Amino acid sequence: MKRFLTVLLCISLLITALSGCNEKGTPKISIATVQNSASAFLSHMIEENGEDDPYIYELNISLLPSGARYSITLNYADIAVIPVELAAQLQKKADPKIKILAGISVGGFELVSTKSITDISELKGQTIYISEHDTLMENLLRYLVSFYGIDPFEEIKFEFTSDNYTLIEKISNGDVSFALFESSDASWAKAEVENLVSYNLTDELAKKLNNPSIVNYCVVARSDYVRDNPKAIEYLLGEIEASLNKSSNLSETLSLAKKHELIYSDYCGEEFLKSCKADFISGNEMKRKLTAYYKLIYKVKRSLLGNEIPSNEIYYIS
Repeated sequence: MKRFLTVLLCISLLITALSGCNEKGTPKISIATVQNSASAFLSHMIEENGEDDPYIYELNISLLPSGARYSITLNYADIAVIPVELAAQLQKKADPKIKILAGISVGGFELVSTKSITDISELKGQTIYISEHDTLMENLLRYLVSFYGIDPFEEIKFEFTSDNYTLIEKISNGDVSFALFESSDASWAKAEVENLVSYNLTDELAKKLNNPSIVNYCVVARSDYVRDNPKAIEYLLGEIEASLNKSSNLSETLSLAKKHELIYSDYCGEEFLKSCKADFISGNEMKRKLTAYYKLIYKVKRSLLGNEIPSNEIYYIS
């Protein structure tokens, strides 16, 4: 989920030391994340965490993925939940390097419309609105329409709005016929505007590619933290997987996510979480799916990865 505000960055620094302890001497794990769907599914482990556990979690919440990126690279956090393309960029630029511990899939992307279309080829000549320029989502749609005989740069046009609030208002006012959202935000748009039709473009992409292995977000840690804290890493991965498994109770998950400010409370409902379809992968399965997805992204637009596919060293395999 994205929300574009006038501020570029808001990092809530809730830690006083990189790997500090509480009064009882319990080690802390600082987790940098963004207010979005991937973070919402961490709410159960945050809620259940207490001083009797072997580790205490401290959240470092940002408005944008760039905030989580700075937190992990500037040593304000030990762990971060970020988009997978950002992890690829960090492997190339960050010092110390990072490791991907796990992947979190939270749905794909959808085209919402005030018009009914029966085939993607009908997008030829249409204008698609989106709230951010040159994203992976935009480039995946360009790639998809090319399979339907549409020139992705000459026969389809993209227009951009400042944020999803503005975009949904334009749809409601009749100024926009087609808009591109992440699945979670598409559910928000459909809740706000009556009679919107949505098309799951991730499913369309899967048909064309026989499994695009879309994994939106990943859990990363600095390589030095992984090296020095193997028990903490293994414990954390178990906690994250358990938290995602408990998230099938949408009502409870929504309540906890709002309580811990892991999602925005003004427009997120159960349909928002339901549309995310959270899934956890780690180990060799994570490596296989992310490698396939990185190859797809590289084919679509290599600059999103820093112009190279991440090496196998990026993956943490227990």
